[in-house]
Amino acid sequence: MTSTNQRRRVIGVDIRAEHPFKPDGHSGYSTAEYEQIVDQARLRSMRTHLRLVATFDATNMPEERETADGLGTTDKRAGLWLRFVARRDDVHITDKAIYELLDSMPDQLHWSELIKLEEFDAVAAFTPFPSL
Repeated sequence: MTSTNQRRRVIGVDIRAEHPFKPDGHSGYSTAEYEQIVDQARLRSMRTHLRLVATFDATNMPEERETADGLGTTDKRAGLWLRFVARRDDVHITDKAIYELLDSMPDQLHWSELIKLEEFDAVAAFTPFPSL
């Protein structure tokens, strides 16, 4: 089967950003603290070619990791999916623009997964948020 796509372009990016739970290991960040972190991401992205349009809570289960001394540790992490799209409809987002966005993220967020959002012949080729 041959592709009939005339135009393919990256129009945004979904980023899974993680940060450690608070020391009590259970409560994570409060809603107000999450909102503050997301607001920082939104403000910092204003210096880039992308804008934050949606977030989705993506808290995952604790992970067991082996430490250098071989004893192992439990590392609980909470995270967010953040969806950024191009500020202008006619722009193709380059890898450089995505790097600039990642570089602008708040220090509390550590990205662990990135998905480019593409469109083919002006039709979105990604799922609506937040069905990730």
